[in-house]
Amino acid sequence: MILDLGCGKGNYLKYMKNAIGLDINLENLIEAKKWNKPLILGDICYLPFKDETFDEIFVHHVLEHVKEVKIALNEIRRTVKWRRIVKIYVPSLRTVYNDPTHIWFKDKYWWTNLIGKYFKLLNVELPANLPDNFSGKFNFIPIRFRKAISYFIGKFVSPYSIEFRIVGLKE
Repeated sequence: MILDLGCGKGNYLKYMKNAIGLDINLENLIEAKKWNKPLILGDICYLPFKDETFDEIFVHHVLEHVKEVKIALNEIRRTVKWRRIVKIYVPSLRTVYNDPTHIWFKDKYWWTNLIGKYFKLLNVELPANLPDNFSGKFNFIPIRFRKAISYFIGKFVSPYSIEFRIVGLKE
């Protein structure tokens, strides 16, 4: 069984087999119902599952929104089975547009160091060639213009080039 943690409207959940989605936002879950997957309204810091329930946990752009990220990682570790995979995606600092709901604005070294305390790191990918401090070069630009720049860059660069993926193994 796969857990799509912070599934939102089900954009990834819809492609997963034998998966369940959990999100803190009821409106997102109402929209995700159309994918006919089991859904749970819940909090990443208090997962309503028994220990070692899941074969895989998928966390896409969630941790940067969580105030108690260490509690969340403990819960992820608790609910994934031993020797199983956790896939975590977080934005890179080089993201031009800074989401106002993000609590954490950290680089790949900070994230990998933190996540490495909970899981054996198998793979860390930063797909494009832009430096991690790319967004810092645009901090003087008003946010509405950064959105436009981000949109323009997105036309030529895959959106996955502004995030990185961490794959960990519970040991």
